Amino acid sequence: MKSGGVFNRLEEAATSLVGNGVSVEPDQISKRIHDKNYEFFKKLRESLAPLYEEHAALRM
Repeated sequence: MKSGGVFNRLEEAATSLVGNGVSVEPDQISKRIHDKNYEFFKKLRESLAPLYEEHAALRM
């Protein structure tokens, strides 16, 4: 019996997921942009935390 109609055995399915061994490195420009945006997001989240708590208290 085929699992999901595609593979005969679990081992076949697992082997198909392993890939070809080629590594993909991140684009450094995109990484820098992401990192800057993420740092901003963390500051934004931290500064809004008291407002989230105040809002949650309103629901009680």
